[in-house]
Amino acid sequence: MRRERNFSFRHGKAALACLFLALFAAASLRADPVTEQVPLDPARKAALSVFLPVNEWDGFGFLPVMVHAENKSDAEYTWRFGFTHGISRGRDRALSFQSEFTVTAPAHTSRSTVLWVPGGRATADGICVSLHMAVQGPGVQGLRWGTSLMSGWRGKGVCYAVSPQLERNYRVKHDDMKNTNTIVPCTTTIRAEEWPADWRVWSPFTVVVMTEGEFNSLDMARQAALRDWVSLGGRLFLKPQGSVLALWSSTAEKIRHGMGVITMSELPTSMYVMDDSQRPLSRGQRVQPWKSLIKLLDLEDAELMRLSSVVWWMMIFLLLFGVTVGPVNLFLLAPEGKRHRLFFTVPVISIGASLLLVGVIVFSDGFGGQGMRRSLVVLMPGENKAVVAQQQVSRTGVLIGKKFSLADDTVMGKVGIDSDGDIPGKSAARDTGAASGDWFTSRAVESHVLMRVTPTRERVELVAGGKSGVAPIVQSSMSGVLRDFLYMDEFGRVWRAAEVSPGRRVALSPHGKHEGALEVLRSLARKDGRGCFHATMDGGELGLVSTLGAIDWEDDRTTVIGYMEGGARNE
Repeated sequence: MRRERNFSFRHGKAALACLFLALFAAASLRADPVTEQVPLDPARKAALSVFLPVNEWDGFGFLPVMVHAENKSDAEYTWRFGFTHGISRGRDRALSFQSEFTVTAPAHTSRSTVLWVPGGRATADGICVSLHMAVQGPGVQGLRWGTSLMSGWRGKGVCYAVSPQLERNYRVKHDDMKNTNTIVPCTTTIRAEEWPADWRVWSPFTVVVMTEGEFNSLDMARQAALRDWVSLGGRLFLKPQGSVLALWSSTAEKIRHGMGVITMSELPTSMYVMDDSQRPLSRGQRVQPWKSLIKLLDLEDAELMRLSSVVWWMMIFLLLFGVTVGPVNLFLLAPEGKRHRLFFTVPVISIGASLLLVGVIVFSDGFGGQGMRRSLVVLMPGENKAVVAQQQVSRTGVLIGKKFSLADDTVMGKVGIDSDGDIPGKSAARDTGAASGDWFTSRAVESHVLMRVTPTRERVELVAGGKSGVAPIVQSSMSGVLRDFLYMDEFGRVWRAAEVSPGRRVALSPHGKHEGALEVLRSLARKDGRGCFHATMDGGELGLVSTLGAIDWEDDRTTVIGYMEGGARNE
């Protein structure tokens, strides 16, 4: 029987363990499911089992964990599940993330519950991830039982979810590539109908491969969940079966949806799915999918938030403290014959120096902090939804409280921006509707990535014109003012307006070249007669995800892109 163990990484042992796991993963490269039976007292007449769809995870987004509880007793049982995943780089434990859930089984029932374990680290490669589970509740022997569910090395590889009908095809490709020196993506088989209609089911994966028939056989809620996952940067690969999906009304082989892509084609000759530059997908493109469209934060932006050096005044402070507590104290405050005063003067000088140091820090850095945020809003046509991606960097002073509200289905990842890209050993947590712990720390430069899919009725409509060279007239229902508005119609013509205010009809004028925005518009172009637009938005409720309220976000910028709605589009 396994008891709870300490899974913190320690120097050389961690490096050797990660190396061994990396070699093991390279040999198998099959992200097979994980099943764990929780030992319970037989007298309780209950059973608990845990199922994970994959055996390795990069610690970003969400990990779905299915718990099956069977209760044959006459009493209602409630178990408490705690998950801790540690993320390390090299020899040291960098950061751990904690989450807790409860699972209730009424008397004489059997039910399955999916727990959405949140991740917390947003880096491109070179990390070692472990996942530990602890269970408390009726029948758990020793009051608390724990085990390691996952531990593996994550490099630049990605993970594919393959449907049952295509499992054999990909297993053959996997075995063929495994005999070469090529880095092979890990694959696992997912039966979508067995999981809830929630995009977080697909969160551990970069690519999902299934047939068109399998997609059409899913109910509308599960199809919508899969599309939401695509909008957050996923790649859905559909093998057609004689007809094109009517849902998108397009004959295009590739259809951009949010920040992701839906591809309809025969199976690729290799296991790799390529990005827009015809290179194999990497994990970095899943962590920061907006990079295929625009750039949010630059390195120069992060540099503006770096802490100023305090070495010089710290050296002066230590020198003055040493002189005061030493010679001054020994010869002036407690001279020979009055040495007993040292029992009083030394504590007073030390406490006074500590208070002075705290005062200097508070005066220098203040309370709370300052920061900047950059967000991208992608409106998805015909779905009353938008995907929001946000990158933020902040410089904190002294933080009194570090808990803040955060929706349960919002992705949040912490990014190391120091030269070594690492984060000191800290612990962060997410509870229902909130985040706490060391997502933000005092006197530090913090960078985060946040993503979510949110329902909205905000849109931009084409109310008139746009045909035969007639200037388009648009109307916005966005909650903020759109500036530098650019619209590319179905013929590739570009129109502009300096400002589009909510509720007002605005006639657009022809526009010359604006290569930065035009490149985005070209990447959004579709073959279904739907034009696309690009703008920056002032204010509004849609663009930014709120985090720690103590931070003064002085510099916010929201970019909005999407497709034109309205009846005039089809005139």
